Amino acid sequence: EHLLFEAKGPEGDDNVAEYIESIAGRMRAFTLRDFTHVDITVASKFIEPALASLIKTVFEAQFDEEAILHEQTVIAREIADMEEGLAVAMDFKLWDLAFEGHPYGRPVGGTAKQVRRITVETAREFYDNFYVPNNVSLVVVGRVDADWLFDRVAKLTAGYEAGTVKWTE
Repeated sequence: EHLLFEAKGPEGDDNVAEYIESIAGRMRAFTLRDFTHVDITVASKFIEPALASLIKTVFEAQFDEEAILHEQTVIAREIADMEEGLAVAMDFKLWDLAFEGHPYGRPVGGTAKQVRRITVETAREFYDNFYVPNNVSLVVVGRVDADWLFDRVAKLTAGYEAGTVKWTE
């Protein structure tokens, strides 16, 4: 999810986070073992452009080497900070023991060594595999007409093909 904040829009324009902030919105994200959660808050009058920006960024994100290097540094620092805490170390060990040999036993953010191996190509491959319409859920809360929303999301996502998510070990 770190790269989602750094990704440029498909036309090389501002990234989605900058755009959301420019319309007085807020964007947050986090990753757990089963999913990545992206939370965007905007005034209802901005929902259409915010949706369009988010959908284009998720399905057409453009990464460059500079963004990858920047996020590698940020994530490595987060991993180092987490590893310093006894509670986190115990949590990692518990998951490792409970799910030995299963992906759930791995740290959510990976290891610093794994993060350093990310390239533009591996990031693109990950996005192309997992960030596909049939592997994404959208939840909208607030003063929005549901019929309009369903119609608009259908139109905004019509050009994107469903993918076959390939789970790897």
